[in-house]
Amino acid sequence: MEGTKVANAIQNCIDAISKQRRKLESQAAKTAEAISAYDKRLAIVLIELKNGKKLELEGQIIEN
Repeated sequence: MEGTKVANAIQNCIDAISKQRRKLESQAAKTAEAISAYDKRLAIVLIELKNGKKLELEGQIIEN
């Protein structure tokens, strides 16, 4: 009987770890998507500036 309790406790720990792993994977995917979107937007802005487009940032005009 004691062995069954230990096995159940171990399985419960494994299940809890698996649940947390899935949460972390989901959060990591969302973070990666956000970083990718930021990098893409930054690249676009840099190209626009290089091509002479004027941009406004906090009331300041930024140009090449």
